[in-house]
Amino acid sequence: MEILDEFRPLMPLRTVRSSLSQASKEDQQECHTPTTSSPPPTLLCPPPPKKPRLSSTQTHFPSQPFFQVPHDLASVFLLRSNINV
Repeated sequence: MEILDEFRPLMPLRTVRSSLSQASKEDQQECHTPTTSSPPPTLLCPPPPKKPRLSSTQTHFPSQPFFQVPHDLASVFLLRSNINV
C-alpha cells in the first residue's frame, strides 16, 4: 500500500520531553491556599435591554367624515356610452 501525497504530513512531528510534561502535571495537582482573606469581587452582568418608549408626540389623523348616501345608489353612477375602438 502506498501513502498518497495528500495524506503525508507536511512537517515532522516534534515531541516534548517527558520530564517537562511531568513537572507541569505536578503543578496542576498541587493544592494552593488563597493568600487573601476576602473573596474576589463578583462580576456584575449588564442590565437587560429595555423596550423603546413610544414617542410622546402622537400624530392624530382627522376622523373620516361620513358622507350621506342617496337612497337611489344608481343615480350616483353615470352611464357611459359604448365607444368602439
